[in-house]
Amino acid sequence: MKRHVKIDGINLGIFAARDVVSEGMNEAGLTCSFLTLQNSSFQPYNWMHPQRNIMSYSLCKWVLENFASVDDVQVALPKMNVFLDTAVHFAIQDVGKKILVAEFLNKEQLLHEDLNDGRDTFGIMTNEPRFEWQLQNVKHLEWKRTLARSAVAVPGNWYPDERFLRVHLVKQAIEKTKQPATYREAVARTVAVLNTVTVPMGDIPGTDSSAASGGEGLGDHTQWGLIRDHLNKEIYLRSETNPSFRRIQLAELQLGEGEPVTTMEIEQDPWFLDVSKAFTSEIPGRVKASSIV
Repeated sequence: MKRHVKIDGINLGIFAARDVVSEGMNEAGLTCSFLTLQNSSFQPYNWMHPQRNIMSYSLCKWVLENFASVDDVQVALPKMNVFLDTAVHFAIQDVGKKILVAEFLNKEQLLHEDLNDGRDTFGIMTNEPRFEWQLQNVKHLEWKRTLARSAVAVPGNWYPDERFLRVHLVKQAIEKTKQPATYREAVARTVAVLNTVTVPMGDIPGTDSSAASGGEGLGDHTQWGLIRDHLNKEIYLRSETNPSFRRIQLAELQLGEGEPVTTMEIEQDPWFLDVSKAFTSEIPGRVKASSIV
């Protein structure tokens, strides 16, 4: 069994906390997360072979504990029944940069490879509609950009389809014109992309968050943001009320067999870095601040 770090910000009450994993990374650098997909319909429980059943909220736990690569998951998952209807779909990614999107519609298991080639797939996932629709929507946007008088605005709404397009355009621009030269720059570029689709708290116009619309009401916002470094097995994490990123290095954690389960609550962490006493007569670097008397 592989050891892993899980990240959760949801309270499901009736389920054991350790059985629910909404986001996590294991010691092999494999990650799994789920995002909202309304109108999902999972598979029926297999009473003949109960060992082949996985509760939907525990799918990421099963993935992280048993596999090291997307290829391995891709072979094993079709043999399993994922039951309990919940409004989620899943993204699984490994050190080799391969991504597997798993969706459950009409009680069927649908697996999609995302090779992030910039042509057929784009290394992006948000919420509803289903993944294949999102891919076609990006291709339609790219078709518009080929027209003789192309005038395509950057989508600015908070709906998942426009956030998908926005990530695509920003990510594409960085990859073509401003590739990072250092690891720090790479993280900074990723944060910049993340910021473009972070949904603020509150009843934000354009989120369609009313109960009648099927949204999540005032809970329909970004509860946490993170950056995954699969190669170095690191996670950078921030929450809705703690904007400072925290780095989690799996190599520094006690993940050996038999080690106790430990937890960390980011809301109780400091949420800023106080540099009031760091002023000197000369501050090196490009970015400077000055105290004015």
